[in-house]
Amino acid sequence: MGTGWTQRRKGKSGRGGRPWRRKREAVLQRDRYLCQPCKRKGMVTPANEVDHIVNREAGGTDADTNLEAICSACHKAKTAREAQNGRG
Repeated sequence: MGTGWTQRRKGKSGRGGRPWRRKREAVLQRDRYLCQPCKRKGMVTPANEVDHIVNREAGGTDADTNLEAICSACHKAKTAREAQNGRG
């Protein structure tokens, strides 16, 4: 009924609509559909998500310079680290 995480999140950030889909696709294309964290480690991994380098809760924005292509495994690990750091 509008109280789920996805719906709250969508309303808060404005993501989920056509402008976000366009930005997401542009970032994936810019990064050649390769996971940027993996690339920095010398690995080649397809990316299927776009992540905020500095998350919005920590003051990050939706600017292209704060977004990067990321694989599901890296995104899951980064989200877990951010959640752990937020509990301190």
